[in-house]
Amino acid sequence: MVLGGSKAEDKHLKLVHTKKHVNLVKSISTKKKDSRRNKIASQLDSIYLNGGSSEAAYLAAGSVVKVILDSYKLSLSHRRIANC
Repeated sequence: MVLGGSKAEDKHLKLVHTKKHVNLVKSISTKKKDSRRNKIASQLDSIYLNGGSSEAAYLAAGSVVKVILDSYKLSLSHRRIANC
């Protein structure tokens, strides 16, 4: 089964990460910055970075936000039904 993902918005990421970190994640996936990406990866322990790392991070975070929001909406629906 394949499920669709949702990209996170910067405003969601900045709730838990600094603006500097969000900008860093955006910058690692540009094809022109392979040397910069390799330098960043060499400073991180057990982290592999490639040209799709930013997109993967945004999709993962956005999917988590979507699940949380959908779960919240569902719980509200159940409360309304229970209160009828």
